[in-house]
Amino acid sequence: PPRIIFAENKKKGNDIALIRLPTSLTFGPTVQPICYPTSGEIGAAMAGCDQMAYGWGALSFKDYKNRNPATFLQKMSMRTSDRAFKDCFANDGSEFCGFATTPSTYGCVGDSGGPLVVRYNGQAFVAGMAHWAAISTKICKSALRYTKASFHADWIQSTISNWG
Repeated sequence: PPRIIFAENKKKGNDIALIRLPTSLTFGPTVQPICYPTSGEIGAAMAGCDQMAYGWGALSFKDYKNRNPATFLQKMSMRTSDRAFKDCFANDGSEFCGFATTPSTYGCVGDSGGPLVVRYNGQAFVAGMAHWAAISTKICKSALRYTKASFHADWIQSTISNWG
């Protein structure tokens, strides 16, 4: 069976885990590798790069209330910021905020765990993992809070090295 390893420090922004599969993946058109940043270089360059969020979250507040997730993987173009915002208010260097660039699209409950993918110098990098979607009593909003991938690079490398 797969082995799941959680980050030891689960303070705000550290809800991250690694899954060790019992067998190797077979890459093809629907299964592709993605680069993992080992420094903040990707974060510093994100503003000028193509940024896409992926998730299985509800497509509307009604779907959220009725517990109807998306039936197909969704994607949306994003813009990001390290600054604190009204709907995305935590920032200690381990997180960043993502906002849909199209007004009619938004993140919602169920998008947590989905990656924010940045294309940088022709390669795809996972810049962050969604861990909080802003919702109100009437609508899902565009703000998503992301765990910054590079913030956990040392923990990931150490964990993988100790798998043996």
